[in-house]
Amino acid sequence: MRHSARCHLLAIISAFVLTAAPDLFAQETPLAPPASPPPAVTGTGAAVVLPATGSAPSQGAQVLSNSPPPRYERQWYGWQIIIPDAVGVSLVAAGIAGQFDSTGGTALGVSALAILSLDGPITHIVHRRYAIAAASLGVRVGGAVLGAIIGGVAASGGNNKSDEDVPPGLAGAIFGFGIGAMAGMIADDAGLAWEKVPVSQPQASSPGTFHLALALAPIAGPTQRGMGVVGTF
Repeated sequence: MRHSARCHLLAIISAFVLTAAPDLFAQETPLAPPASPPPAVTGTGAAVVLPATGSAPSQGAQVLSNSPPPRYERQWYGWQIIIPDAVGVSLVAAGIAGQFDSTGGTALGVSALAILSLDGPITHIVHRRYAIAAASLGVRVGGAVLGAIIGGVAASGGNNKSDEDVPPGLAGAIFGFGIGAMAGMIADDAGLAWEKVPVSQPQASSPGTFHLALALAPIAGPTQRGMGVVGTF
């Protein structure tokens, strides 16, 4: 009888141990902390592409610039050619007022022709516009030569005899030369003396800088009135 009671008691204790052991010896697995969100990047100068893990940008992080493309505007520099043109025309007028067969008149004429022919191309070369410099020389010299041909042919077409020392054909050629030279100068100064220059733009602030703006604002409340300073940054 006692032996059977002991067996029953051992059986009950064994069953209790088997059912309660998993709860007693079970260990709680710690949960991994949630991943921290990627740090915010501020600044107006550039945008930084961060890795997907939320870590700081590595050495190979791609930086995208948001600077606007450069803008250009047309600028006229014809006034730099008008000044020597005025000097050349003054020399021509001085030569016409003097004697054509004198040494002084010849020197004035040659100097005037050199200035009026080369001042435009030299100015264009200074502005590094070499093709326009060649076009300027062609317009100036070609206009004067074409005007002289048209004037000479038009003046000598009637075969009019004149008692003056200067033949009509030569007088017409000289007149046409002056008109063609003036037309070439105007075309060069007004039409060819244009260039594109970059427009200066305000530089964007770097990511490490900030702007602070302060202003006065009225303060009105149930218990106090006055002025206060407000700011943005």
